[in-house]
Amino acid sequence: MAELLVVLVMIAILAGMAMPSFVSSWREERLRSTTRNVISMMRLARSRAVNEAHPTRLTFDKADGRYFVTELVEQDEDLSVSVDVRPPQRDWEVVRTYVTRERALPEEVRLTYIGPGPDQTQAERVQERRRGTAGESESEPPENIEYIEFNPDGTAEPTYVGLANTVDSRTVVEVDEVTGGPVVLSPEDMERLLQILPMP
Repeated sequence: MAELLVVLVMIAILAGMAMPSFVSSWREERLRSTTRNVISMMRLARSRAVNEAHPTRLTFDKADGRYFVTELVEQDEDLSVSVDVRPPQRDWEVVRTYVTRERALPEEVRLTYIGPGPDQTQAERVQERRRGTAGESESEPPENIEYIEFNPDGTAEPTYVGLANTVDSRTVVEVDEVTGGPVVLSPEDMERLLQILPMP
């Protein structure tokens, strides 16, 4: 009986020693899995922009950690009401398909940054492009909304997306302006970026 008690105590001690390592590994895997999901949604948004031939965004709601695909579409109008020749009303609508369905960041993962790189001209170019594409017929997004916009030719806004878990491990995804393709930065590149572009 005493031997069994000793064995149980040893098992409890070993389990207690292994638990922090297990929790840390689990959080790391959640961050990697979330990064893969975000990249997959970026690719879906870019593919839809090309296939449907109109701008498409991967949109992030920072208030509650949701992200989803939106596209710029013309609103249906009742042409019998007026004979005025006006440009079609356009606005951003959520793409409601199974593969582009809304997703949420897990509790252990937070969005730390989404925006242009540290290059001032790059940041100015993104802001100028956003001002130029936000016509009077399009509604301005709320402050808690950020997005990456993909164009029908496959290009995109040059954007960095930072994700971190509760133990401050992080990943940074770069969206290339020319190809529209997302790439996870290496630890070395991410370290260099964080020195000039702080991400909380």
